[in-house]
Amino acid sequence: MHYKTISFFALGAVVRAITGVEALYADMGHFGKMPIRIAWFIVVLPSLVLNYFG
Repeated sequence: MHYKTISFFALGAVVRAITGVEALYADMGHFGKMPIRIAWFIVVLPSLVLNYFG
């Protein structure tokens, strides 16, 4: 309750991240399974590994 402004912006960032991912999947769905798999293994997987081990 002491950090109302920071909490508001943090929650806004979470909502934007979730809706952005939803739009990404909606756009990528037009290309099929293979581009989605390639994007996951080339972009997302290395990013997550660096994030967790970083």
